[in-house]
Amino acid sequence: VTYGSDDDLVFDFIYETNLLKSDEEWVVRFHAPIQNKGVFHTDLNGFNFDTHHFRADMPIQSQVFPMPTHASIEDSSMRFTVLSEHAQGTASLQNGAIDIWLDRRLSHDDQRGLSQGIHDNVPTRTRLRLLLEHKFEHQQNDDFFVTPTCKLLWDELNHPLEMFGTPSRQKCTHTKCMLEGIF
Repeated sequence: VTYGSDDDLVFDFIYETNLLKSDEEWVVRFHAPIQNKGVFHTDLNGFNFDTHHFRADMPIQSQVFPMPTHASIEDSSMRFTVLSEHAQGTASLQNGAIDIWLDRRLSHDDQRGLSQGIHDNVPTRTRLRLLLEHKFEHQQNDDFFVTPTCKLLWDELNHPLEMFGTPSRQKCTHTKCMLEGIF
């Protein structure tokens, strides 16, 4: 399958986490040759998007935002997007980087809203799809928008093709049966 232009790059990463020790956070950072100047975008619900600005005067925990399925950074010539199968926490703590929180396990309350530690971790599989697009066209009002290539990859990741079938009772070795799909 060909996506977008010949200059676009697409990679899938699969992470499997199973935190057993307390007080650990697993984060992955992806770098791209983009000068985003602390600005990054996340989806709110797969349809609407929010723009965030890094603030050096604020603690890291105030720089992490929900990412239901999409986080992007961009400059005038490229866009770097991370797509996920399920919700993650995300930030852009360095220029040209997107940070994704994969999992965390805490023995005590971190004062971030749960009023307790986090001990209910289960083995988790996370697929992240990375897309680096070159020379995309902005909309006239320069609001953030999803490119057709990104939309296609998002649909493919979050709504995978599922094939169902039943074993055939008819035994057929003839070439015609094979071509017709009777196995």
